[in-house]
Amino acid sequence: MLKASEEPIIAPLKDTWLEAAFSQFTVGNQIMLDMAVGVLVSQAMYVFVVWLPARSKRARVRRNLQHHYALFKEQCIYQLLFASEGVADPRVVDELADIRKFRAYFKAAGASGGEKWYDVMNGLESSHVRAIAVELGILAEELKYTVAAIDVTSDEVYDFLKRLNRAIVILREGSESSEVEYLTNFLWELFSGWSVVSGYQDEDIVSCRFKEL
Repeated sequence: MLKASEEPIIAPLKDTWLEAAFSQFTVGNQIMLDMAVGVLVSQAMYVFVVWLPARSKRARVRRNLQHHYALFKEQCIYQLLFASEGVADPRVVDELADIRKFRAYFKAAGASGGEKWYDVMNGLESSHVRAIAVELGILAEELKYTVAAIDVTSDEVYDFLKRLNRAIVILREGSESSEVEYLTNFLWELFSGWSVVSGYQDEDIVSCRFKEL
C-alpha cells in the first residue's frame, strides 16, 4: 500500500535504500493500492467482527464452566461430609476444594477408627447419592454446552472433555443402582488428584484442562 501510494517519501527516508524500496511500481499502482487497502480493511473487519467476539465468547464460556465445576465440587463435598460426619461446616467445604487438603482430610482417621473416606463409603445413603447424581447431570450438561459453543482447538483437551462427559453420564444413569464404591472411586480420583497412571497430583487436572480452553 505504501509503495503504490502517490504520497511523497517522508524526509527521513530520502536518500536511503528505503526510498528506492518504497518508490512506486512502473505500472498498476492504483490497482495495487486498492487491493492493499481492501486486504487491510478486511483484516480489520475480521478482527472486530469475528476474532474479538469469538475470543470474548470463549472466555465467557470458560468462566461459566469453571464456575459450574466449582459449584459441583462444593455440593458434592457437602454430601460427602454429610455421609461421613452428619454435618458440614461451610468453611471446611471451602478448604476441601483444594485437592491436597481434600486428600489429607479424608485420609485422616475418622470416628470409626479407619480413614474418613471409608466413613464416606459406609455412610452414603440414597439421598446423598441422588443429590450427587443431580450435580453430575448439571456438570454433564455444561460440558456438552461448552463443546458445542466453542471450537476446542486442542485435540487433547477435546478428548478429555468428551471422556469426562461420558464418565459422568454413565455414573449419573446408574448411580442409584451401581455399587457405592464405583461412585466414590470416581469422586476420589476427581477431588484428590489420584491417577492410576501417574499417582497423586498436586494440581486439579480438570481445572487445568478447563484453563486451556
